[in-house]
Amino acid sequence: MSLHHFVLLAIPLPWLFPFTICAQEVQRIPDEVACSACEITLEHVLTLGEREGPGRVMRPHAIVRDSKGNYLVAHGDGAGAAKAIWVFDRDGAFVRTVGQEGEGPGEYRGIGRIEVLPGDTLWIYDRVLRRRTTLSPNFDVIATQSYETGSFFHSVLLPDGRIVVNEHLRSPERVGYPLQLVGTDGRIVRSFGATDPEYRRRQPVRFNRMLFPGPDNETVWSVGRGDYLLELWDTTGTRKAALKREADWFVPFVADGEITPSGPPPPTWLRLVKDRSQHEVWVIATAPKANWREVASEYPNIGSNLTAIYQLYDSIIELLDLSQGRLVASQLLHDIEFSSFLGNDHLVSYREDEDGYPFLDIWRLSLAPPTTESSDGLVARPGGMDVSPVPRAGITPLGSYPASPEGSSY
Repeated sequence: MSLHHFVLLAIPLPWLFPFTICAQEVQRIPDEVACSACEITLEHVLTLGEREGPGRVMRPHAIVRDSKGNYLVAHGDGAGAAKAIWVFDRDGAFVRTVGQEGEGPGEYRGIGRIEVLPGDTLWIYDRVLRRRTTLSPNFDVIATQSYETGSFFHSVLLPDGRIVVNEHLRSPERVGYPLQLVGTDGRIVRSFGATDPEYRRRQPVRFNRMLFPGPDNETVWSVGRGDYLLELWDTTGTRKAALKREADWFVPFVADGEITPSGPPPPTWLRLVKDRSQHEVWVIATAPKANWREVASEYPNIGSNLTAIYQLYDSIIELLDLSQGRLVASQLLHDIEFSSFLGNDHLVSYREDEDGYPFLDIWRLSLAPPTTESSDGLVARPGGMDVSPVPRAGITPLGSYPASPEGSSY
């Protein structure tokens, strides 16, 4: 299969700088881009999923690769919960499923995280059962561990087995704190992650944070989905640094609202974050398309149609240098729904073919210095879909995209 490319902008540099950001101040990151001539390529690797049969996939809740290159996917069923693991080989062929719905050993109600340990032992975190299951490389159950927390979608596993999770608990001693440090025994050690732990019932997005590892074994970065605030916290609950991305296209997301063609624009929000190195992070955001009203008018009940909701949005990929507090690259990309990162150099996107069958596409993310144009300059859809070539210039840099009637500048 030929490889398809999306060409973006970035800069590959070794980050060797110490952190210089004051913990008590919020450093602003403006729209000025550090490198506008370097290239980031998204190269299509393979597609997971079958139109019919046991290898059919949905949007993933967790996806990892083991040492053999196999893909382990926990995806949602019709009710949205992931209750088993689908195994695909390194070439994308379906192999088997692991586990089933239930509460016994090797059974699941809502898989939220899969961790591959040395030797391909697996930790399977179940957000509904609040339980971690240890599986052998042959998928046999070795042990289970109960947890006080259940939200493992956004979490950081520390080297000693503790885990920091994003979960807001409303008990008197924990209310207002979005992060929980959980010990190896599954019990909460500390609640933290807020300088003003105030609970606002109508603003739950305030507590929705995405996490990635900090520069050492005792720190974690917390990123607000609705405010684009990045905070570095240590496990004692001390904020060590804070950066605020001030993007012209980003409108803070405060509360959910109904999406209608005649209503206000859908909110901008952050979808994914992933550390590329000790001081770099990729951020993928979503912002409504310029023609979002036209798209919304095609779906009278768009609020209950997840596929339709994502059609309202473009994806914006940014690379931030945390040590210097600057924006390295920023690029808008049309018509691709990213679902998750896969390791440090791969992305997963979800799509449906012309008949509505779902597939997952795996992309290799790489950086390169500026080069001359060497390909045909086209962007093609992978996986056998009808190719609709888009000139490379159609992947519009931020700042030159037509403004919407509401004055959005992305």
